[in-house]
Amino acid sequence: NRKIIVDKLSIKKDFKLSIIHLENTLSLQKASETSVVALPLFSSYHSFYLEQMVFKKVMKLRYGFDLRFNTSYFANNYMHATGMYYLQDQVKLGDYPVVDFFVSAYLKRAKIFFKVIHINQGLSKEGYYLTQKYPIEKRAFQLGVSWNFFD
Repeated sequence: NRKIIVDKLSIKKDFKLSIIHLENTLSLQKASETSVVALPLFSSYHSFYLEQMVFKKVMKLRYGFDLRFNTSYFANNYMHATGMYYLQDQVKLGDYPVVDFFVSAYLKRAKIFFKVIHINQGLSKEGYYLTQKYPIEKRAFQLGVSWNFFD
């Protein structure tokens, strides 16, 4: 019976200057048994956006970019036939930023959003894989409405 311990240190700091917002989360992580658990050493998430009230201060408008990044590591492979992940040590994945652009409008309990995910696809590196032979989502547009019925 092996005990596997994952140590993780995360730092979150948000900055605001008038309508400018910058949200940051940085994480360091290490598994006690790297031969059993594959993790990137460093990962980060950043959201840079402008937020302001519009239409006679009735609607809050937020628009900006999200950025996700992690260092390269030997990510698990996936075997589709069994539906299971397994360890590999031939191909390192990661070391690639994923950038999303978004516009969100909040009106009382409703949120309307437009998002372009993976806007930087194809700009710096040929393909990016979540696990070997399985690429992450290609550039795509999302449009949606979220409505909270209760507080």
